[in-house]
Amino acid sequence: AGNKQLIGAIYQPGCMHIGFRVDDIDKTIDKIIEYGGSKYTDIHTMPNGNRCCFARDIENNWLELIERH
Repeated sequence: AGNKQLIGAIYQPGCMHIGFRVDDIDKTIDKIIEYGGSKYTDIHTMPNGNRCCFARDIENNWLELIERH
């Protein structure tokens, strides 16, 4: 339940996260982890074919990563 509550909170008004379009989400997540960040959600494919996930950087900021197709 905690994960669903957090994801719901991310979409509330205000600046809760920063979104980035990336060319390769798998390589981007690997780099975030290599530099001390963490992956928060699994990478999932949305109905439109885009792949996305949430991560945190080394300063604990929320990052939304989207690989567009």
